[in-house]
Amino acid sequence: MSLTSCLTAATSASFPGTPEFSTALAFNANQLAVRTSGIPAVFVFPSSESEAVAAVNCARQFNISVVPRSGGHSYEAFSVAKDALVIDTHHLTEITIDSKSQTAVIGAGNWLGRIYDVLDSNGRFVIPGGTCPPVGIAGHALGGGYGLLSRQLGLVSDAILEVRLIDAFGSLRIVNSQSDPDLFWALRGAGANNFGLVTSFKFKIFPLPSALSTKQYTWANTVENRNAVVAAFSNYGPSLPNEITAEVYLDSSYLALSLFRFGPLSGFDAIAAPLLAKMPPNPEIADSGEFTGYVDLVLHENGNKITRPMLQDHGSLQETDYFKASSFLSTGGAISSEGINVLNEGGPIQVGSGNNAFVLLDLWGGAISNVALDETAFIHRGKDQIGYQLWWGWTSDSNNVDGFNAWRKQVAQYMPSSSYQNYVDREVPLTDYYGVAGLSKLVAIKSRLDPGDLFRFTDGVIVNTGVISSGVNKIVSSISTVISASNAEHQTSTAPALPSAKSESHSNYENC
Repeated sequence: MSLTSCLTAATSASFPGTPEFSTALAFNANQLAVRTSGIPAVFVFPSSESEAVAAVNCARQFNISVVPRSGGHSYEAFSVAKDALVIDTHHLTEITIDSKSQTAVIGAGNWLGRIYDVLDSNGRFVIPGGTCPPVGIAGHALGGGYGLLSRQLGLVSDAILEVRLIDAFGSLRIVNSQSDPDLFWALRGAGANNFGLVTSFKFKIFPLPSALSTKQYTWANTVENRNAVVAAFSNYGPSLPNEITAEVYLDSSYLALSLFRFGPLSGFDAIAAPLLAKMPPNPEIADSGEFTGYVDLVLHENGNKITRPMLQDHGSLQETDYFKASSFLSTGGAISSEGINVLNEGGPIQVGSGNNAFVLLDLWGGAISNVALDETAFIHRGKDQIGYQLWWGWTSDSNNVDGFNAWRKQVAQYMPSSSYQNYVDREVPLTDYYGVAGLSKLVAIKSRLDPGDLFRFTDGVIVNTGVISSGVNKIVSSISTVISASNAEHQTSTAPALPSAKSESHSNYENC
């Protein structure tokens, strides 16, 4: 039996040279990164958990690496890999809601827009995820899952109660705090593609308040205003109550502060006043709105280009772009004034440059910081934490990745070695995402569950080499010892067409 016959007997499969394969490859959001990640050997599209098990077993039999794909929005296109078997879960879209227990079972093929729509329509519930409707739930949740409700409700990964996962031995596991505490720890923050194929999640879901609200404030886009806003946001934003999540957006022509409240517009100004008093005077109120549900807020944040019925159609939402992005997570107040100036004027967002680039500062902390550092693999829990996302986009045949990397390197001189794993960057070492101790523990868990690295990708947790990042090739000295100890414990045809993707602007990547 060949790999082709094994897979076609097990599930729907698409091989190179077919239109279906080309469509599947084009479904990844960042086509620039696909060129670097490489072309897979095959895509498979299981329509059930049993078909997914069969596909993993084919990979085991023929010694081909497995890469799961949910929504295809990895910033580095890590949901494809050269010569790999990509298991696309977009048919696994079950959503079952238990209003009494306030839980939901959600299939790994779902995307955020569909989830928000279904939860809102069945009891006005929500999970605290991002505002990009086509983003797949699996990668988003397993890597943290920050969104506009996170300071009130926590991260999406913090809401995971249980996971169904197919491991590297072809076995279906039900993973929770009782069945396998270490794996449950790892999946919440470092679970994307590292330890197996997730087929579904059981989440805690949250009732919405009577209203959600937002206001946006803008200033003239001068260097002085930009530097003042960044400094004030970093120093005084963390003092806002948890019901407020906030962000600062900067590009070559626009400067804005947006506040989002887990509550109504009534009383909004009084809550915002202490922070605004630290900002440049007389901002313009560019936007103000009150919404009955998170769905409406998400549609508003996407410029109302998306209608509610579109949330059920992944193909109408999916975007194709060519970009490079990265992140930093900082605590302790504002970075130095020199660092702020380098952030604003040392790269592509300098005033008047006209580049298709932006910086987004997000206010973290709040409920995120209520979770103990060792409770999950997600370690970024500072009460005064500020997230910085750097993003630069180009046309398909013109890019300046080297220029982006030089800009990030400049900014990094003023930042701690801490980054958000869902804004993944192949140039960043894994210790920036997980910490040295966290990465060592992850390698130990990986060596128990996947000693042969069946599930592997460029920046994954890898047993056989202990390499932290292919981009920087750093190694944690304690990893080989951890691997040895862990290994001692464990000896042992034509695919359905995917919808076409559409091209959109860079602004859709805010808080994805």
